[in-house]
Amino acid sequence: MKIDQEARMTIRHLCSKGVSNREVGCLLGVSESSVRYHRNRPQGAVDGRSKQPQLAQAWSEAIEHYISSIGRDGPLNLAALHEWLIAEMITR
Repeated sequence: MKIDQEARMTIRHLCSKGVSNREVGCLLGVSESSVRYHRNRPQGAVDGRSKQPQLAQAWSEAIEHYISSIGRDGPLNLAALHEWLIAEMITR
């Protein structure tokens, strides 16, 4: 579950008032470790994962080709895409 900005502010506020991590977690419906993480995280900090290159980026042209070849605007069958990418990798 992703914790939104309001929940992060609530965590900081309640912790500053002396409420325990466990109590805050129960109140917000998140784990105690999530409360501890967001309490200690600097305000406005960017998660390091968002700065990492996405693994699918290297396959973006092949994925775009696959999507255009099946001619669908709806949901994508990821299992079929995966099988197609494996077949493409073998033929290269």
